[in-house]
Amino acid sequence: QRIKERIADAVGGCLTCSIGIAPNAFLSKVATELEKPSGLVVLEAADLPDRLYPLRLTDFPGINRRMQIRLNAAGIFTSEQLCAASREQLLRGFGSIHGERWWYMLRGHDLLPEVHSRKSLGHSNVLSPERRTEAGSREVLLRLIQKASARLRANDLWAEGMVVSVHGVSKDWQARVRLPATQDSTTFTESFLELWERRDFSSPRTVGIVFYDLKSSEQVTPSLFDETPQRVQLSRAIDQVNRRFGKNSIFLAAVEGARSTADEKIAFNKTWLFSEGKGDNEFEDPLDGDPARGNS
Repeated sequence: QRIKERIADAVGGCLTCSIGIAPNAFLSKVATELEKPSGLVVLEAADLPDRLYPLRLTDFPGINRRMQIRLNAAGIFTSEQLCAASREQLLRGFGSIHGERWWYMLRGHDLLPEVHSRKSLGHSNVLSPERRTEAGSREVLLRLIQKASARLRANDLWAEGMVVSVHGVSKDWQARVRLPATQDSTTFTESFLELWERRDFSSPRTVGIVFYDLKSSEQVTPSLFDETPQRVQLSRAIDQVNRRFGKNSIFLAAVEGARSTADEKIAFNKTWLFSEGKGDNEFEDPLDGDPARGNS
């Protein structure tokens, strides 16, 4: 309730929020659908599954129209039928082991996140109005490369491909390049600058970088005939300096004006924030004014 009150005080009635509290993250998200546009719903174990019955299948996160059709084919048309379905029925309906996870989540079990083999890693950014130019797009893309490559190194991953994209109001642009396996910021930057010479977009609004065909260190044998090992060592040294002395203690000169862009966002079911250095993801707690860490 205090969160809702602070939003009302700081922003006004134009922005409302619905908050759900439940035994697991999945059901807390579902709870936000029970009262909108400004609900505060607590689901307790004793409320399950009856409180879920008024929802449509597509009100559940993860069930779109296509999945609804698949569930209908399995004989599940309502939320009540979804909650009453056996694990075997949900396995058939969802067509994967994910159906069994739903059986547990609907009953309030707090499951560990699914572990996936990562195939790509990237970042995107909605450009602020003053950066909706070619120069602004370039600057933010360079910033995204620095952040995404730092994340590669933090996860001990190497990429063999990079995609650059700019989404414009009237014309988009996308380009990709294959690379020897690397996690080095300089190599990605040089490849990006070559791609940038062939840019073709108008009225940019959103930019993005994706690294793909990722491999672990155990799967990579760097070439003896290029600078990749030395460049990677340099990039890792920069990461260490930033972790010790603060985010952006060392950064690419070309991103001077965009250093504050591309902050981490907390998405649904995400409980941590990637830190690029000491002091990153710190903010003032709006409830008591004390500094709080975003990744605590």
